[in-house]
Amino acid sequence: MKILVTAGGTSEKIDDVRRITNSSTGKLGSLIAEEFLQLPNVELTYVCGENAVIPTESNRLSTHKITSVNSLKTKLEQLFSLNNYDAVIHSMAVSDYTVRHVANADSINEPLNSGKIGSDIETLAIILEKTPKIIGMIKDLQPETVLVGFKLLSGVDDGKLVQVAHDLLVKNRCDFVLANDIQRITDDKHFGILVGGETPYPSFSNKIGIAQGIVKAVTAKMIRTTDLKIGFVGAGRIGCALGRYFIDRGINVTGYFSRTRQNAQNAAEFTKTQCYGGLEKLVETSDVLMLSVTDAAIGEVWKTLKQFNIKGKTVCHCSGALTSDIFDGITELGAVGCSLHPFCAVGTKETVIPSETCFTYEGQDCEFRRTLQKTNISLHYIEEKNKVKYHAAAVFLSNFLNSIAYTGGNILKECGLGEDFIQNVLNSIFLGQAGNIVRNGVIESLSGPVERNDALTVQKHLECLADEEKTLYTALSRRLIEVAGRKNNNDYTEMRKML
Repeated sequence: MKILVTAGGTSEKIDDVRRITNSSTGKLGSLIAEEFLQLPNVELTYVCGENAVIPTESNRLSTHKITSVNSLKTKLEQLFSLNNYDAVIHSMAVSDYTVRHVANADSINEPLNSGKIGSDIETLAIILEKTPKIIGMIKDLQPETVLVGFKLLSGVDDGKLVQVAHDLLVKNRCDFVLANDIQRITDDKHFGILVGGETPYPSFSNKIGIAQGIVKAVTAKMIRTTDLKIGFVGAGRIGCALGRYFIDRGINVTGYFSRTRQNAQNAAEFTKTQCYGGLEKLVETSDVLMLSVTDAAIGEVWKTLKQFNIKGKTVCHCSGALTSDIFDGITELGAVGCSLHPFCAVGTKETVIPSETCFTYEGQDCEFRRTLQKTNISLHYIEEKNKVKYHAAAVFLSNFLNSIAYTGGNILKECGLGEDFIQNVLNSIFLGQAGNIVRNGVIESLSGPVERNDALTVQKHLECLADEEKTLYTALSRRLIEVAGRKNNNDYTEMRKML
């Protein structure tokens, strides 16, 4: 997703040392840029005045500084010729006038020589002329972009703010306009109304709220422009959780079909969508058919779907191990096949999939994939040949943690310790180490007897463990030696021989 944000103010040259400018700092524009950069798929172009606030550095951020309105116009024309932006947030305070010439007031039609104007002139006349309206040219050069304009007034009521903002929206084909009043802006407060979309228009009391509101409105608008409708076949844990996840991001979910009608009814009520009594009706009303069924059932569902008219549809399953190859003959039917897998644990139907969850996409490119890329979904493409190994990695990072916790808990029970103690250990050491890995990485967070090359302690552990636990301890310790070797320069030769 490509976003362009303008921020700060322009400045118009009077002479070599003097300028006409405005009080815009670019702080709001910078916050909007940073809020967009929180989304994983965003590449952000930041065009700003010379003294504007710059967003926090990111490898997905490119910054371009301008001075005058003409330099802004030239820079935008250049960028628009090279890129198609999904959204343009034009928060820059652009000068309405530029300097035509400077003259002595006594001879107003005789421009003074260029350079620095001397201070001996009693009365100086600065002749101004209108600058081009930058916001008016954006839709001409980027007709498909979502455009957000800004309107600053002084000392008016909310009704007047909305009216003037709406006039600007219509005139310049904006999708949204942020209307604000200079008299209601302080260091810690910034009142604004976002005009556009559905009424009542949202209002905000500070810059952070405005930035978050604009990002939410823009991303939802980009998705709505596709009108893509997703129908779920299967109403279990993943279907319910994924349906809610899509809806929360503005993606249109038609509803659910399940062999057990009550399950479909429960899922529809949970997501406030429709329950379908027949599969054919779901197919007719949906553009994407999301198969949230077990791996074993995907093939059977596909055999049924092939009996319907699925030309122009996308058929997608949620399996982590299977590929879109299971949809045999789909190209001949005029449809597209793919798979989408959330890399997270979905324990219940009520599970809220975290916003930072990574998704892997496998299969043909299609409108569904492009729609996902326009959202704040962290979407990563995976080749068909790597799908099974990818799923094995997911088992290591998720399901095997249950095995390790179960094994450790059983050993603690053998030591005479109860369930309360074990639960406390899971809350402290287990979750604590997981947090260390996330914050500091696998290598730097490693500690314990293997990392410090304590062969004596490791030997004692092996002597006290039963055969199955000893086998697991040995296999995991061998891999820990590899990690420890990347952290420090210890000689682990004896440790390797022991294991």
